[in-house]
Amino acid sequence: MGAIHEATRHGINAPKDLKVIGYDDTPSAAQFLPALSTIRQPIDEIAKAAFDAVISKNCPNDTIFIPSQFIKRTSG
Repeated sequence: MGAIHEATRHGINAPKDLKVIGYDDTPSAAQFLPALSTIRQPIDEIAKAAFDAVISKNCPNDTIFIPSQFIKRTSG
């Protein structure tokens, strides 16, 4: 949102001249003008995987892939 704000101050139009995508899908992202496209992470799944890895007696060194979701709004 700060990038869009600064771009606007300098005469750059988002999304016409500049595409911006946020991360974490904060509640204000949908309310901002233009509405901020964002990546939504499944925080509960990430927390559970991290907790399970920490308490596991055989903590794996493998990468755990937890898919995120792209939320397309006006800004991108």
